[in-house]
Amino acid sequence: MKVKSDQSITILTIQEVASFLRVHRTTVTRYAMTGELKSYVLGNRRLFKKEDVLAFFENRIDRAALEYVSERSNYGDSHYSEA
Repeated sequence: MKVKSDQSITILTIQEVASFLRVHRTTVTRYAMTGELKSYVLGNRRLFKKEDVLAFFENRIDRAALEYVSERSNYGDSHYSEA
C-alpha cells in the first residue's frame, strides 16, 4: 500500500476504538466479526484504521437518522389514518 507523504494512517487497537466510540470492547469485536466495522488481523491482534472507524461511525449515524424518519412517518400514518 502506498501512502503519500502528506497522509498518515492511524492504527487503533480494540480498546482505543472502544474508547473512541464509547462502547465496550466486546461490542467492537462483534462489529468487526460481523464485518460491519472493517478490521485487520495481524497475528492474534485485531487492528483498525481510524478512517474505517470514522466511516463506520458516519454510517451508523446515517442509519439511525433513516430509522428515525421511518418511525416518525409510520407513526404519523397510523396516528392520522381513519379507522
